[in-house]
Amino acid sequence: MEKKISRILILVIIFSSSAFLFASGNQEAEKSPDIHYKYYVVTHGGISDPFWGVVKKGAKDAGEKFNCDVVYLGPETFSIQNLVNMVETAIAGKPDGLVVSITDIQALDKPLRSAIESGIPVIAINVPDSRDSSKRIPYLVYVGVDDYLVGIEAAKRMLEEFELNKPK
Repeated sequence: MEKKISRILILVIIFSSSAFLFASGNQEAEKSPDIHYKYYVVTHGGISDPFWGVVKKGAKDAGEKFNCDVVYLGPETFSIQNLVNMVETAIAGKPDGLVVSITDIQALDKPLRSAIESGIPVIAINVPDSRDSSKRIPYLVYVGVDDYLVGIEAAKRMLEEFELNKPK
């Protein structure tokens, strides 16, 4: 049980904080020489996209800090079928944790539920399962923003800024 809690905590720490924690520089993490975990990050974007290149580097840096293997899988070009295949490949590797952008809920529902049922902790990154909690894939946590709410806030701010010139 302690090993399971450790691997889940490391997974959450690595992928929820790597962009913030390691972007600033010299933080030190205690490495465990006795335990070596393996995590997969599977996204719908390839490393040629600057956004995903940063995610891959952050995951790699965090893996080095925590003495974990981090395997990043992303397609050369966007393809739901390739994403599903990569998720299934990652699950077959029996990782200690899996981070996935859930770009297509229907396509990823079955493999991710299967991974979770087999004991693989899953984190959603960048794209969550937006269904209500009774239908949502039961991943541990979502790392990202809610683009819908960001759009609402941006619209409110624009309307405040341009009060005098509001469209009729």
